[in-house]
Amino acid sequence: MLTAYLERVNKYGKGDQALGLRERFTTDAELIRNSDQFTEVGKRLEIAKRYVDTRKQLDTLREQFRAAVEAQRVQLQRGLFGPLDTSPETVASHRAAHALAEQLESKDDALKELLSRTGSVGGSHHTEG
Repeated sequence: MLTAYLERVNKYGKGDQALGLRERFTTDAELIRNSDQFTEVGKRLEIAKRYVDTRKQLDTLREQFRAAVEAQRVQLQRGLFGPLDTSPETVASHRAAHALAEQLESKDDALKELLSRTGSVGGSHHTEG
């Protein structure tokens, strides 16, 4: 049962961490099964506790991965399609930036344009001369 769950988590990445959790659970379960410290019912209860704890940790890994995938998706979407904000100001700004970029012919032109708009390099004022 835990094996199938781990296989699904591996689809989300974090495979090494998930594998480490699986190995630790397997080792702990085997130690508990071979222990004289617990009754049969006690062994099952201890293994169940470890199973629940391992599953919570795997859920956390999965959620971390999902959050990272979503952040990457948003970043790629912005790169491909522009800003996600559709307010008139953002759309106008985005269009103006594209129009300016089409006018620039080289990296040097872009740098000159940027410097003329900001008047500074690295936080200090830049003057040519």
